[in-house]
Amino acid sequence: MRLPICEADAANGFLCAACQAKFDKGELAQADVDVSNALYAQRGPLALDHVSVARVFDCGKVIVIVTETEAGMLIGRHGKVAATLAEKLGKPVKIIHRTGDLRNMVEELILPVRVLGINEVFTASGKEHRIRLWRSDADRLPLGVKSVEQVASFLGGEKAVVKFE
Repeated sequence: MRLPICEADAANGFLCAACQAKFDKGELAQADVDVSNALYAQRGPLALDHVSVARVFDCGKVIVIVTETEAGMLIGRHGKVAATLAEKLGKPVKIIHRTGDLRNMVEELILPVRVLGINEVFTASGKEHRIRLWRSDADRLPLGVKSVEQVASFLGGEKAVVKFE
């Protein structure tokens, strides 16, 4: 199992010096620690040996878990792992498999909203991804715009901006 924090920290519930430094710099969030502890506690009965979690985002109403392995491994048979995580964390969980296709990952993130397009825009500050959505879908967005931009920036590796057309 590969988690955002080291396995020893997940086992004892305290952060070591290296993980605490990452936490203080903002590379880790409290959601990373909470999900890592919850997954480590469930590793035996739910067979989570091959799960690899890249990052966790607390998006207010939903917790988004970005995984480097197939999402189905973390969802579990009949959704058992995801349901257990949602129960322990007190919020619904959305699991996204990190692939090379930004459009598919963003579509998974904001489902049921449709993506109109994703453009690469070159600005004075560098390259950014512009995620274009239908204006009529703005009310149906399951996450806040800032949360979508934050997660999409992590998934794409560059700044992401949501625009409604």
